[in-house]
Amino acid sequence: MIRLLTHNGFTEPSRGVQQKGFAVRGSAILKVRVDESQVLEKLNIILCRTSKHWPNAFIKIQLNDLDSYKLHTVDLGQKEITIDLPREMPPGVIKITFSIFPKGIFKFLNTFFFSKRKSLVRDSILLTSLYLDETKIINYHHKNRFAFGNSLQQKEITVRILGFFGQTFGLAEAARRTFNCLINSEFAVTATQIPYSGKHHGKDSSVKSDKGIPRNFDEIRIFHFNGDHLDRVIDDWGESILDCRYKIGVWHWELPEFPDDYLSWFNYLDELWVPSRFVFDAIAPKSPIPVQIIPLAIDNRILNPPPPNREKFNIPEKEVIFLITFDFYSIFERKNPIAGIKAFSKLIENEYYKDKAHLVVKVSNQHADKEGYDILLKTLTALSPQNITIINKVLPRKDMIQLINSCDALISLHRSEGFGLHLAEAMAMGKAVVATNWSGNTEFMNNKNSYPVEYELVELEEDYGPYRKGNYWADPSSCDALEKIKSVVENIFRNNTRINDEVRKTILEQLVEERISKRLKYINHTNAT
Repeated sequence: MIRLLTHNGFTEPSRGVQQKGFAVRGSAILKVRVDESQVLEKLNIILCRTSKHWPNAFIKIQLNDLDSYKLHTVDLGQKEITIDLPREMPPGVIKITFSIFPKGIFKFLNTFFFSKRKSLVRDSILLTSLYLDETKIINYHHKNRFAFGNSLQQKEITVRILGFFGQTFGLAEAARRTFNCLINSEFAVTATQIPYSGKHHGKDSSVKSDKGIPRNFDEIRIFHFNGDHLDRVIDDWGESILDCRYKIGVWHWELPEFPDDYLSWFNYLDELWVPSRFVFDAIAPKSPIPVQIIPLAIDNRILNPPPPNREKFNIPEKEVIFLITFDFYSIFERKNPIAGIKAFSKLIENEYYKDKAHLVVKVSNQHADKEGYDILLKTLTALSPQNITIINKVLPRKDMIQLINSCDALISLHRSEGFGLHLAEAMAMGKAVVATNWSGNTEFMNNKNSYPVEYELVELEEDYGPYRKGNYWADPSSCDALEKIKSVVENIFRNNTRINDEVRKTILEQLVEERISKRLKYINHTNAT
């Protein structure tokens, strides 16, 4: 039997590289354990050359302290290389080291004397897969990626998730989703509430969590928050929080360019999880560690929600009800609720729709942005009170789900979403979703199951919270949004259920807990030291 012990140094290729595989940033290491009874014969590696900008690029591979081999190809595309292993290689722990060349002074001389290279040398040759005899150790294109088919058994692994379990905002809910998925994967999972001193209102007690954390070199630890908060946790609890078997970060990001200011966040981690391809494309090209896409799961409470109760929320019974919901901590300009409100206002200017549609605006944590809240109230005053309902408080999770289920449609003319969990939840309940056709939500939204809104990409002309001037995001079309909102009303009054029939099907195929749990079932990493 062959078991992967550690891996480090493998990273994602840069943005724009067509072929895919692991790049080597300087050097990368695999350690495997081979049973005493097994004699290895061959090492099989599939490489991929991505360009000819570094024609003399190659990867040197070293097995323990024995022979080294040069992995090289001049042809674009994939090439399989088989290495006959030396007979004197003993069983036990085998260390396989990969080094990319040219480097150092040789890289400088190649660049200076020959040409200005258009790509990084580490992207010239990528590792796609690696076998020891018949045992696959690396498969870049598989969801498990490392130790495919030879994962550790769940009972051998203890997983601790550190997150904001006691709060009600998006990052806290994401941590609870991962916790539930790992429980379903039959891991021994512990939840730890990290120090929290924010001003988000609302509490959640659906996941029992402990406080404080001991050293445990047998644990995999999942840090379910961005790197800036990990710095704070280390300040509060000390660096012993990192004394564990393997460290995974779960990050969210909402723009196509990940800031260089945040690159130090990678230093604490062995691996990173992101919720969508959109976030992956922003972060992975700058990451020195492997990045995996693990979408947020839709839990069973969403698939079996409390029944609609419009009276409870003071919502009219007969109109088509649209919902706009957001948290002021999520950056008012990014969530862009004013665009959705104005599109709805245009709708009810038409006498035909005036008595057919009603808007619910659900907000929370308005204390986080007084100026934004004032703009919101000013915009809402332009609508007749009979056409709007304002809910200005944090609702318990069960009530929030019931509110969504009491509405017919959700409007989100956002400028960018890393994932768009509230959109996926509304779709899971069979609701019509009118949302900007850009960023993370496009992975589960399309013209068949929702109402995507056209947009133009615009450059940020100033900083908005963590979103920096010079980056870009979407500017949704107000005209197209109005047409899509009209279509929702018309389809509901005509009892046209085509989109409603498609919407739950999409979520069941992509985002239910059981499906995401399967992606997590074989966490097989160990401390990469």
